[in-house]
This record gives sequence, structure tokens and C-alpha cells, in this order.
Amino acid sequence: MLRRTRTELGNEVRLIDLGLTTLMHGLGLLADRGEWRNNEQILRVALLVRCFNTAYCGYQLLCLGYFAQPLALLRSAFEDWIAENYVQVRPHEAAKWMDRSLTRPTRGKQIESAPKQKKAQLKTVLGTLDEFAHPGRMGVWQIAEERETGVYLRLGGNYDAAWFSRVAYPFLFLLSLALTSLARLMTYMSVELESEWVDKANEFDARSTQWVKEYNQTIEA
Repeated sequence: MLRRTRTELGNEVRLIDLGLTTLMHGLGLLADRGEWRNNEQILRVALLVRCFNTAYCGYQLLCLGYFAQPLALLRSAFEDWIAENYVQVRPHEAAKWMDRSLTRPTRGKQIESAPKQKKAQLKTVLGTLDEFAHPGRMGVWQIAEERETGVYLRLGGNYDAAWFSRVAYPFLFLLSLALTSLARLMTYMSVELESEWVDKANEFDARSTQWVKEYNQTIEA
């Protein structure tokens, strides 16, 4: 299953691999830095590390032919990024993630701090992911395949190129958001590193955007 996925879906696999590898490399630089003294900075790095770990686990399942489960995990990874972005915009509220006596803002309020150009897309993606994280219509019926002899239910992992590409879209969107956040955090390391990682984030976002454009054209054809 894994070999077939990597062989027949090379473009999607290589692009997600690139995003995950780049994110892991950058987080490695930050996570190994032992000089963090600011709780807001520590929290933001921790949230991005958690975001990466969850997305990576979901990607392993995706390559093994599972589709609903990676999307359920992606929902959690998106919430990590949403929280990181919120703390970046409102650093004075970082204590709400550290002090049990304080109430964290709702996901809806956190989303309002997302970049304006990404907010509508983010809400749409989260609405879809909610369907898979819970036994919603799409999440349940994704495992059903109608054939001439009746309805076949997918048990275990199953190769499906169309579903892989469909799930690749939110992965690429998340990785673009996370790499942009990572670039912002690099400012605590050095101005040179920040500039380098802004370029990396922009390059990945451009490649992801091009892939999505081509994917949409394929669907519409």
C-alpha cells in the first residue's frame, strides 16, 4: 500500500514530504534552543511542535490508505496552529494556556485572529474536518463504495487516488500556515534566519497554491 501510494501519487507525496521535512527541520532549530525565557515564546513553539507531531501521524495513516482518520487528526493539528497564531497576535493571553484557573478563548474567538485572507478558507476547511472527527455524514459514508453487486464497506486501509488527493489539500494548507508561523518565530533566533525561513514559507505556499489550482482544474475537467 505504502509503495503504491508513493509510486502513483508522486506529486502529492513529494509536496507533503517537503512541507513536513521543512517544518521538522525548522522546529528542530527552535526546540533545541535552551534559552527560552518567555512563556509566550515557549508556548508558541510547543504548539507548533504538537501541530507537526499530529500532522505527521495523520500523514502516515494517509499513506496507508486511511482517509477519515487523518482528517480527524488534522482537525487537532489545525487547532494547535489556531492557538499558536492567537498567542502570537495576543501574547498577553499566553497565561490562559498555562494557568488552569484561567479560561481559554473558544476556537471561534481564536479563529478571528487568523489572517484576513485565510480566515474564510480556514473556516471552510474546519467545517469539513469536523464532519470527519465526529460520525457526520461525510465521515461515515466515506468508507462506503457502491458497486453493481451492492455497497462495499472499506475495512482497513484501501488505495484510492481520488481520496488521497482530496485529503492532501487540507494537509498542504496546514503546512503553509505552520511554516509561516515558524518563520515568524525565527526572529527570536536571528534576523538572517527569519528572512531565510520567510523565503522557505513563501516558496512552499506558492507550490501548494499551484498544486491546488491544477487539482481543481482536474476536477472541473
